[in-house]
Amino acid sequence: MRFHHNKNKTLSVGALCVMSVLSGGARAAGAGAVAGKIRTDRAGVIYSIARDETLSTVASRFTGDSRNWRQIGKINHIPNDRTVPIGTPIAIPARLLVEKSAFATIAAVHGEVSILGKDGALIVPAVGAAVPEGALVVTSEQGFITLALKDGTVFSVTPGSNLQLTLLRMKEFTGRPRTSLTLEKGRVTSTVTPFTMPDTRYEVHTPLSAAGVRGTQFRVNLDNGKSFNEVLQGTVRVAPPGPGVPAAAARNAKGNVKDLPANHGAVIGAAGQPLASVMLPDPPAVGGSDAAQDKLPARFMLTAPPRADVHSFRASVSRDAKGRDVVANAIVQNAAATDSSAPSPSAATELRIPDLDDGHYYLQVASRDANGLEGKPATAEFTLKAHPLPPFPSAPGAKLRSSVDGKPAEVLFQWADVGPGAAYHLQIASDPGFKQLLLDRAGLKNPEYKHDAVPPGSFYWHVATVETIGGVADQGPYSDLRTLEILPAQQAPQPSQDGDRLHFSWRGEAGQTFVFEIAAGADFAKVLRHIETAEPQAAFERPGAGVYFARVRSIDADGYQGAFSQAQKFEVYGVWKNSYGGAWNSSDGPLRSQF
Repeated sequence: MRFHHNKNKTLSVGALCVMSVLSGGARAAGAGAVAGKIRTDRAGVIYSIARDETLSTVASRFTGDSRNWRQIGKINHIPNDRTVPIGTPIAIPARLLVEKSAFATIAAVHGEVSILGKDGALIVPAVGAAVPEGALVVTSEQGFITLALKDGTVFSVTPGSNLQLTLLRMKEFTGRPRTSLTLEKGRVTSTVTPFTMPDTRYEVHTPLSAAGVRGTQFRVNLDNGKSFNEVLQGTVRVAPPGPGVPAAAARNAKGNVKDLPANHGAVIGAAGQPLASVMLPDPPAVGGSDAAQDKLPARFMLTAPPRADVHSFRASVSRDAKGRDVVANAIVQNAAATDSSAPSPSAATELRIPDLDDGHYYLQVASRDANGLEGKPATAEFTLKAHPLPPFPSAPGAKLRSSVDGKPAEVLFQWADVGPGAAYHLQIASDPGFKQLLLDRAGLKNPEYKHDAVPPGSFYWHVATVETIGGVADQGPYSDLRTLEILPAQQAPQPSQDGDRLHFSWRGEAGQTFVFEIAAGADFAKVLRHIETAEPQAAFERPGAGVYFARVRSIDADGYQGAFSQAQKFEVYGVWKNSYGGAWNSSDGPLRSQF
């Protein structure tokens, strides 16, 4: 069967251009075409017509409207709907293809995230769940979510954001997406798969701006009445708010439409405000990520690039190298910009990330200028092993006196009880690197350990928690290093007496004060004399004849009070006195009486 077209028919220049592209492709596919086969190219779909099909049925199948057969026939030089041979290639332009609603898939989620469908139904925010067109995504102050489109495009929503998936469409048969997001609050970062076909679109709208791309990586942030647009890769066209991003380059002359290249950004403060493109700041240098982190918060040192307007840094921690499965977010001020005492613009800033589970992470940190625009991030990897958390050491303090009898001190090490089922690992060493261990005791069930033979000297100790999970012991990091100085035993006061007074002296150290006491019994139940002095000596009138006990305690300059010395036993004897009340003396001193 043959068909003919009307040679006298006049077509528009645009129709001729489309016809030449599509019909050329159709003719190329005609040789040996298989009936019912579908092939796609940049212009649309080429379909090999099957038995019992007409242009009307083809139009209904591919465009959703059988009346489109006339446009399809005109493009393919087929004037008769019913006189098309089997296997004839039919070119159908992309603009006529059926467009169906698509959906986004949750690729990662962390923290509290709410998703409300346009029908009012709540959608459970779980990885793999489908989020349809019209849904509203709301993240809490600690909520993160990343969604993916079928073409590989992904967009991540940071804490404190409201994002509506206004338009999620895809052309039937070709899979060409048209996506429009509306950011009502917060921040969204998009990584868009480059478009290879016409009639594709990806836009992010705010009340102040509209940003459209054809394959790039960019951010849009709406905060404090301003819209921030930052381009990391490719080019983004930024325009005033509206239903679409205008393509008319002539509007650039008015300054309210701007093509932002990579590493550039713009801040929009009011609708219609002229856009000014500025360079984004370079990423900072990140230190502290080359070794395993074993304590919370995780700590890193940031050094700003040599640019004076780096005001702060934004950091995010993710489980994946592309930064999509985000679990933490933080903003920290640049120390060089906020501290007038900073020695140079390269002064380091400490970044702290709390509340992370153990695992391997990727840190991304971007510099922020004074306007709030952020540049490309620096990326670093780190591993955290901070759990189970170590207990808090509570005793002993930094100093301890040896026992009064001169034997090594008995020391009670104590720490907080982390809960039932936990065990502890205690180490005591004579060096801060714990190479020379005095004690290495694991499997302790109680939150204390008494060591009864610690000699005088300087020591270091720490303790770790050990939990058993699935029959396997899991030890966390050690607590912060604690120092312990075992001081020599306090020397007992040495007595001497003359005719009227008793004198006591003992060894002391610079800066110490002392408490001196005497009593009639070794238990010091009844103290007869209590003297506080800054000198290592005491003197006072002799008490009545008899047996007494003396002791002394030192108080260091830092307030540490050692134990009392061993009680020193001494005897007060009577002396013979002359008629003037003075003591009779011999060459050996006062003459003693028997009373």
